[in-house]
Amino acid sequence: MDSSRRVHEKLHCQSTIAYLKNKLDHYTYLSREQYDAKLS
Repeated sequence: MDSSRRVHEKLHCQSTIAYLKNKLDHYTYLSREQYDAKLS
């Protein structure tokens, strides 16, 4: 794993890359309780 990366995900694309017109929300938790538990 490359420790210089800010996130663990990597994008592998075999096609043309383009920009999205809108933002893409990325939720890593299934619930508010799961989020709160991670913070404590």
